[in-house]
Amino acid sequence: LKNGEIIAHPFDSSILPGITQCNLLKACQKAGIPYSLREFSVSELFDADAVMVTSTTKLIKICTEIDGVPLNTSGARIVRVLFDLLREDIFDKSGRKVN
Repeated sequence: LKNGEIIAHPFDSSILPGITQCNLLKACQKAGIPYSLREFSVSELFDADAVMVTSTTKLIKICTEIDGVPLNTSGARIVRVLFDLLREDIFDKSGRKVN
């Protein structure tokens, strides 16, 4: 996340398409949060307002450090909005509460 925009690596032979990442991009559209699919550098990663990992079991997990280097988490509010949207979507589709 940088300046209110989600930046995600495009799907290619190195990055498999993940269900949660696809749903995250749909949540961005729903919330009006801009996103782009593009490669980014390691320096961009360390300069981000928030860094997150998506997974089926955790949905979105904000990263607080990489290799012992602390990361900026000032964008955590936007990440929380997206997390909540993903949880709501899962609840709506399954009828079950997701923790």
